[in-house]
Amino acid sequence: MNAASRLEALNKHLGTRICGSETTRRLCEYIAFRPIASVVVKDEISREFGIDFDKYFEEELRRLEPFRQDGLVLLDQGQIRATWLGRIFIRNLAMIFDPYLEKQQLIAKPLFSKTL
Repeated sequence: MNAASRLEALNKHLGTRICGSETTRRLCEYIAFRPIASVVVKDEISREFGIDFDKYFEEELRRLEPFRQDGLVLLDQGQIRATWLGRIFIRNLAMIFDPYLEKQQLIAKPLFSKTL
């Protein structure tokens, strides 16, 4: 299945009209995109960036564990998927992968009021 087919299927799943990939977002730097994707396909990221996803994001995957225990995210071999309830906290889930927050030491501070 190619990327266009996956995006089309994801569009239907999310109930959106336009769904772009991360590559599209990077190419359109002056357009504001709203992160809605509730699925991360590990193989696609590994291929695009030439990394082993599980090794590269080992610490981030460990920090997702409490979210998994709370039923907000599903973790498996091939993907990370936010549950329906987890989509409410999608920014909190994404923040785990934001290297700038850790550098600013904001990751340890609860930011729920700014993300809901």
